[in-house]
Amino acid sequence: MKRGLSVEQYINNNLILNNLIDSVYDAICVIDQSYKVLLWNASAERIYGISKSKIIGSDLRDVFPNALLPSVIDSETSYINHFHQPSEGKRMVITAKPVYMDGKLIGAISADRDVSELSELSEKLSLVTDNLDKLKEEIEHLYEDKFSFSEIIGASPLMLEAVEMAKAVAKSTLSVLLTGESGTGKELFARALHERSGRKGLFVPINCSAIPKTLLESELFGYIEGAFTGAMRGGKAGLFEIANDGTLFLDEIGDMPMSMQSKLLRVLEDGKVQRIGSVKFIDTDVRIIAATNHNLREQIDKKRFRSDLFYRLNAVHIKLPALRERKEDIELLVYEFTRRYCSERAIDMIDYDEHVLKKLIDYRWDGNVRELKNMIERFVIMCNNEQSKMVGIEMLPDEVLGQLSSNSDKVGLIKAIEQFEKSMIERTLIACNGNRAKCAKRLGIPRSTLYFKLDKYQILDGIDGVSRS
Repeated sequence: MKRGLSVEQYINNNLILNNLIDSVYDAICVIDQSYKVLLWNASAERIYGISKSKIIGSDLRDVFPNALLPSVIDSETSYINHFHQPSEGKRMVITAKPVYMDGKLIGAISADRDVSELSELSEKLSLVTDNLDKLKEEIEHLYEDKFSFSEIIGASPLMLEAVEMAKAVAKSTLSVLLTGESGTGKELFARALHERSGRKGLFVPINCSAIPKTLLESELFGYIEGAFTGAMRGGKAGLFEIANDGTLFLDEIGDMPMSMQSKLLRVLEDGKVQRIGSVKFIDTDVRIIAATNHNLREQIDKKRFRSDLFYRLNAVHIKLPALRERKEDIELLVYEFTRRYCSERAIDMIDYDEHVLKKLIDYRWDGNVRELKNMIERFVIMCNNEQSKMVGIEMLPDEVLGQLSSNSDKVGLIKAIEQFEKSMIERTLIACNGNRAKCAKRLGIPRSTLYFKLDKYQILDGIDGVSRS
């Protein structure tokens, strides 16, 4: 600055300086020792919404009572990246310094960066983070409830025995082998075991029969970059690594290829995993739960399953009963699944005709709980569509109505036809509210023939409201 010129004169006379300062993104303000505004750049106009013509020459304190620059003049103190709110709704990061000439204070300059939007976003992010933390806690509680032993429905001795055994070994590190027919709830048991175990890691399931043989090894153990054609850049962690400190659920273990069984056994024995293509071993701490619907001892005899792997997995064996082996649980399951599906669809609870319940209890349920669950969902949808509050016998599928007994393969054709005929007459009679005349007409047979068959099969016993009209 030339001697003899005031700061104000220098700024007013220097066009290049003004243009340069106007191009700066931050708001630039210069005041003299009497707090009068000497310079106010274009960014300051944009940020504060005050034009140069209105503020230059004014006392900064009159425009911004909370401005920082006057205190820089008063205290001759510099501020670096100082957070400041000069006005309502404005959040600024300010660097401000006193200006001297020949050792004498002649003013102060500030560069203000508007962080109002960033600050608001930070507050919102903080709120979202807090909400996510709360949501995570809620989800963890819901997950624990959903996969706890309390979600396993059953009061039959066989089911209670299985649950008690699972609870007893849940906190141990022993491998567990779950056996039972398809649809008996093996994965539900496995998840409940994991939740009760207290292990901090994940529950990681894999269906050994659903993964191609060529991919199963890389899924379980992972691989390094370049291990084979098509390998991902950076490699990939296997499920053993992902399940570290948690539980690995090997579903359909009986379908695992023999070549993979030996590699699995090695990992189970020393807890060390080696990615495909790597020379490095990775320590893991994984609880193993395996499940199968095969008889593994028979598989061993047929040379399809390794006996040493079987004994490693079979530290604790829990057999899950088929649904037909615990018929006393069927009505409990029917109403519990009905409650869940009605709740999901926000509809009133539906009920079941007593003859429907009897049919459901007598049914063989080859698909076990999974088959029952699917059928209950179908009933809820049908009742909702038909605006009905009762599952009638006409809603039952043919396989339930016309099923043969569990020893049907031992009876003759005539007996099988009689069973089907009796079931069809019962269904039609109930659908006609016991009116035999309507029933005969619907079946397309004379009324006398219907009377004969009712007497032959003793169908009237236990059917209320039967009328001869």
